Amino acid sequence: MSNTPRWFLAASAVGALNTINARKPFAREGRASVPAFAAGWLSSELPLHAIAWQALAAAAWVRKGALRSPAGWAGLGITAASWAGLHQIWKESMGQDQIFEIALRESLGGDLDVGTAPLEPKGDLVVTRKRLATGPFKRWSKGYVSGPTVSYGDAGRRNQLDVWRRPDLPADGKAPVLVQVHGGAWMMGNKEQQATPLMAHLADQGWVCVAINYRLSPRATWPDHIVDVKRALAWVKANIADYGGDPDFVTITGGSAGGHLASLAALTPNEAEFQPGFEEADTSLVAAVPFYGVYDFTDRDGTGREDMEPILSKYVFKSRRRDAPEVWDH
Repeated sequence: MSNTPRWFLAASAVGALNTINARKPFAREGRASVPAFAAGWLSSELPLHAIAWQALAAAAWVRKGALRSPAGWAGLGITAASWAGLHQIWKESMGQDQIFEIALRESLGGDLDVGTAPLEPKGDLVVTRKRLATGPFKRWSKGYVSGPTVSYGDAGRRNQLDVWRRPDLPADGKAPVLVQVHGGAWMMGNKEQQATPLMAHLADQGWVCVAINYRLSPRATWPDHIVDVKRALAWVKANIADYGGDPDFVTITGGSAGGHLASLAALTPNEAEFQPGFEEADTSLVAAVPFYGVYDFTDRDGTGREDMEPILSKYVFKSRRRDAPEVWDH
């Protein structure tokens, strides 16, 4: 008898394990957390696409005769259970806006100002089958980034930024501004890769968004990264009015390493240490909304990752924590 049913069963088991890992990672700390994150990342972010991929794979196995024995039928049952799990992940993700709303109201209470959009949106955000399928591959910047990439420093493409705005935004307006700092462990990533749906949504509402690159390790050494973020903020303060933005209402966001840099930028306005050569520039912010960032390299409260220090000391700081505590204390 062919081994196809057994191979299908094994493949189904691997897919189901990855679905479980996507829902609840097998490891959140230590070396095992890296492959656990990598394996579950796309499945948790794109569960419907994962279902489609698994369906195509299952169909190919069936055509090869996978259902000619009980092992194959068991594999099909496991695959169906995996689809159910992925669908549940997607279903729960559709309610994340309510979680944010509840968190904001619990934290801010009566101080929460819902506010209004600067401009009337061009259209409602409708979740359609086409949007679900093409969303991850959509060129979100189309229609919002019309001008050339702007250089804000002298480090080539690592000191470049894009300005997102609606074409009909008044040039002499006072639109709120959001600066987006990409993540990537201070060693990878670029301005085109992250938060593009967010910036498209805000630009559609009448905001001006600025997506920046910054120097990356191991070529760059800390604090080059935050210096570049500050230099970009100085550029925004000095030039964003030309794009219809309000230099007095500049906010910042970012995820992971970008979350760390966004929060540090907000907590160190106009700090000369991080503004060499442009100490007098205004880098103050009115708000910061960092996501899943590293907020303490020294892990004072014990909630951080113990395995980060060797990587940071080798590639980012180029020094050990015990040898340069003043550098790590940010």
